[in-house]
Amino acid sequence: MARITGTVEGRVYPDRNMVLVIGTGFLDMFLPDFTQNRRCYGGEDLLYVMSDGRTGHDEHVVLEAWDGPPGPVEGGITDTTRITLTRPGIYVSRMTESAAGPVLELPEAGAYDVRVIVDDTRPIEPVRVQLWPATSGNAER
Repeated sequence: MARITGTVEGRVYPDRNMVLVIGTGFLDMFLPDFTQNRRCYGGEDLLYVMSDGRTGHDEHVVLEAWDGPPGPVEGGITDTTRITLTRPGIYVSRMTESAAGPVLELPEAGAYDVRVIVDDTRPIEPVRVQLWPATSGNAER
């Protein structure tokens, strides 16, 4: 059974209905196909987490490092993707600020599978981002 190895929290106001989770080796943005209406899009050193589009709300984002795939979740909206980190750390951010929380240190750089869990029933939209070393196969992007 997988276990959690680290966690950090940040609170941000979504910018353009998104919150960014940025790798400490981040150099450049990529633009995913936002018409897919997903909750997350992953790439190199960058994870877009999409808000439900409400105005005037904050998002409380929890980043969790796991040593393997976490068990199933109950409730909320989930989506999965894969990111590649060039350095072993990530943090919560948004377009106009560098960091909205501390860095979550990971064991090593490389590919990570990601699950985003959103509870969009509250005034502050809680978001949990779970990361674990990528397993074989392709995670949806």
